[in-house]
Amino acid sequence: MNLEEKIARGAELKDEGNALFKARDRKAALRKYHESLLYLHGQSTQDVTVPLRQKDAVVSDDQKQQIDALLVSIYANMAACHIGDQKWEQVIRYSGKALDKDPDHFKARLRRANAYLSTGNTDRAERDLEALATSHPDGKCHKRCQLMRSPSC
Repeated sequence: MNLEEKIARGAELKDEGNALFKARDRKAALRKYHESLLYLHGQSTQDVTVPLRQKDAVVSDDQKQQIDALLVSIYANMAACHIGDQKWEQVIRYSGKALDKDPDHFKARLRRANAYLSTGNTDRAERDLEALATSHPDGKCHKRCQLMRSPSC
């Protein structure tokens, strides 16, 4: 399987996971997201120690962007799956992975802030909320951030 086929298969599996998530089958969605990661991990780097990566394969900038966009989406979606089960450490973990690749990803940052609040880590939640307010200064974000900061939430 060449790199283009791996990217396509990873995207296909992500879409299947999205459909399962919409059908409220979080466990099956997580399985599809994990399977998708198997096709995509290590593909956007030049690390030749990753077994799925072909030694001689060259990753174009366009392919790297495709892979990174898929990874951000998958990690953010995995975080969303864990919210339903209140697995806050997993929400923090996967939101963080999405934010490592895209620090301005709105949903990942909001999910992580919510998870931090749910685990009592108000300092980290506050940092995420401040980052959201800075990167998304529109009214919608501001209202959401204010509600999350409210003691009644």
